[in-house]
Amino acid sequence: MTEAGVDQQQAQQESQRLAQQLSQQPGEREQIQQQIEQALTQAGVEQEQAQQESQRLAQRVHQQFQQAGLVEREPRVYRYNELLDFEVRGRDDQEIGQLQDLVIDTREGRVIYGILSYGGILGIGEELAPVPFQALQFDEQEERFTLDATEEQLDQVAYQEGEEPDWQDQQWAMQTHQAFDEEPYWQVFGYAPPGEEGMQQQQQQQREHQQREQRERQEREEAEQY
Repeated sequence: MTEAGVDQQQAQQESQRLAQQLSQQPGEREQIQQQIEQALTQAGVEQEQAQQESQRLAQRVHQQFQQAGLVEREPRVYRYNELLDFEVRGRDDQEIGQLQDLVIDTREGRVIYGILSYGGILGIGEELAPVPFQALQFDEQEERFTLDATEEQLDQVAYQEGEEPDWQDQQWAMQTHQAFDEEPYWQVFGYAPPGEEGMQQQQQQQREHQQREQRERQEREEAEQY
């Protein structure tokens, strides 16, 4: 409970409402964060909790602005091997790992996971963790990634070298995204999920699209006859 009696669920609902309201107008991440934090503090949320929640939501809203083209930014073009071994800093602004690899969905040519190496000493005993790529934010000035997560969250999805997960497993993918509080990438980008079930959905969508086109064409032809 917060000092004013606002429990965590109420604070979350209030934050989401504010983030939704702010997402209707462009602005810089710091400004968005300040507005959310101020509103939450006025609502009785403890300052530390308000800061953490406002930072997380402001980062997400700012990313939405960037994807929508509402925030100007310099082009970021890197070769694949230039990104490898970039430092990744976590929630406490401490290094939690390094970017070791990328996973791409070839249907749309999108990067869907960044593989982080973490733990161990001098490369010995390191573990690997797939992180939804939309959860990684790139710091252009410092040339490093930031991730609003802890090492405990990485532990939830970690695997050893040579024991890769099944990238086509939709249930695994859902759990991996949930571990980082992210929407599954196929829902974000609007196409079928991975695996056989996803392919079936995609084929069904294509059939339905073709049927709609055929009906519309027939309706236009009948209208022209009259």
